[in-house]
Amino acid sequence: MALLLFVAINNHNNLQLVCQALVDDEIAETHIWILKYTLLITGGIKQSNRIISGGLIPLVFMIDSNSTVNAACIKIYQDCYTMHCIYHIGQIFIKSFQNY
Repeated sequence: MALLLFVAINNHNNLQLVCQALVDDEIAETHIWILKYTLLITGGIKQSNRIISGGLIPLVFMIDSNSTVNAACIKIYQDCYTMHCIYHIGQIFIKSFQNY
């Protein structure tokens, strides 16, 4: 199982845990579902099983180099800039060269 943590930086430059989810798979549909409900609980309006307007969309969304999370962010948070964490990219780089 994977633990997903959503952390935000407030106006005092302090980190705030705003959402957490424990999931048993890391497919795109799971991440899309979670991101849709983050919009809904932050003021989005839901009509006929889809969110049509509102909700708080982050300016920047930092993720590990998981392509399914990146696809979900692009689909749900359309005006959001996604960044990949350099630490996780470095870990993948090291892991890929350890096999040689």
